[in-house]
Amino acid sequence: MIKYISFFAFLLMLAFATITCKHSPAVDATTGVTDKALFDLVTNSSLFYYKSNASYLASDPSSPHDKFMRVNFNAKAASALGTDGKLPQGGTFPDSSLIVKEISSTLSGSINLYAVMYKLPKASNSGSGWVWGEFKPSGTVQIGSGYKGSKCVSCHSGGKQRDLVRTFDLH
Repeated sequence: MIKYISFFAFLLMLAFATITCKHSPAVDATTGVTDKALFDLVTNSSLFYYKSNASYLASDPSSPHDKFMRVNFNAKAASALGTDGKLPQGGTFPDSSLIVKEISSTLSGSINLYAVMYKLPKASNSGSGWVWGEFKPSGTVQIGSGYKGSKCVSCHSGGKQRDLVRTFDLH
């Protein structure tokens, strides 16, 4: 009887651990991060607004993104920010940093696009050290990670050197 109770307790603990644990996306040196895993990071991570401000900011007029945006960082990325809320010029983000730009066409509107940068220099689908992607809120892929940032890096390379993140120079 005690064997059965112990076994039942073990199964219960295993089920609880499975339900409560959030897994980060699998990263493989040959396959990188899938678009689904990247989108799951966006929707399942604890994120912090840029300068703790949830207000939308006007996008740079030269930006290919819509008119308004707000930027979020995971804890790993936020740990690299200085007291002014910016990455110091010449600084770099640690691996596994996640940066999510929420894009809207109106100042008070809903999000119509997520632009994502996930720092994984060794991933096969990284471009300039980041896995890049753009997603609709439904999860529909607009720019997949397989492009390796080819549609992003040229714009993100401009400005001061802040690990390809332009927000700090614009806001």
